[in-house]
Amino acid sequence: VIAQFSEPLATTYQWIAAEVGQPEAEKQTALPPQIDTSLPLAFAIDDDTTMRGLTARVLGAAGFRVQEFGQGELAVEALTRTLPDLILLDVMMSGMDGFETCARIRAIPEAARVPVVMLTGLDDLDSIQRAFEVGATDFLTKPFKPAILANRAKYIVRAARALTDAETRRVAAAEARKATDAKSAFLANMSHELRTPLNAILGYSEMLAEDGGSDVVPDAQRIHRAGTQLLDLVNDILDLSKIEAGRMELHVTEFRVTELMNDISLSLEPLVESAGNK
Repeated sequence: VIAQFSEPLATTYQWIAAEVGQPEAEKQTALPPQIDTSLPLAFAIDDDTTMRGLTARVLGAAGFRVQEFGQGELAVEALTRTLPDLILLDVMMSGMDGFETCARIRAIPEAARVPVVMLTGLDDLDSIQRAFEVGATDFLTKPFKPAILANRAKYIVRAARALTDAETRRVAAAEARKATDAKSAFLANMSHELRTPLNAILGYSEMLAEDGGSDVVPDAQRIHRAGTQLLDLVNDILDLSKIEAGRMELHVTEFRVTELMNDISLSLEPLVESAGNK
């Protein structure tokens, strides 16, 4: 009887014969296999028990966990509770066929990106076109070779995960850009608000240093230096936000190192005096 079928179907019936021929004592004493939940999950949807069993067997050997469904309605209902990594869907099924099942799957927002491979004996262009129109990811005609199904399934899952990862990175990058833009806007506003009172402090301290008495001048100069340092800090923060946003413009200028060192010395002088250092 097996010789009447193609190679894939022959493999199917050999496997079934081996399962049925297992001694009853061994069936009763065999322990259920441990399920590795880290393996990708596949839904096998087919009203043909034989073909569904073959699909599940092939996917299991390829490293998948498999849930079997004999009706499209049951699989669609299960998708509201569990999202698989792959769906193997037969086209010719009683009740809700594969085309309608695929369309119902794509109508579930959470399942919109789950890869769906449609399996059928129909190899006409109209059936293939309709499969893609309702949202199928790929199309495989029966009878299929187990090795082709296994490798196709693994490739599709890898590609889907890579696409999901790329989309996740894209969304994360977009969110990061939004956060950076918001921070830059905040820093720009803050810098503007701080500059107004700082300019007043610098202006009045400069007037006191020029026109005040001898007992006022040293303090006025310190106030002016401290205000200048704070203004420089505000400008540095704004420049940093521009650098992060890629909008920083460089202006090359010359400066005297001795003046820079004198400014640093004057800035640190109050700290040194307060600490009692010499």
